[in-house]
Amino acid sequence: MLNVSQAKLLEMNAPIPALDIQERFAEIVWQTSQLRRQHESASEESNLAFNSLLQRAFRGEL
Repeated sequence: MLNVSQAKLLEMNAPIPALDIQERFAEIVWQTSQLRRQHESASEESNLAFNSLLQRAFRGEL
């Protein structure tokens, strides 16, 4: 940010959640990341299967 010195930044108070809340947040982030990876993998597999099916259809193999 413009016009914010390091000294002013260091003087600011920032609320820090309790440790149990931080741990719960980390767990949710980890689970979300896992689900995202699974979704991306499933989406990629689906696209590969669809493209294979298209190729077979255009070659008259279906």
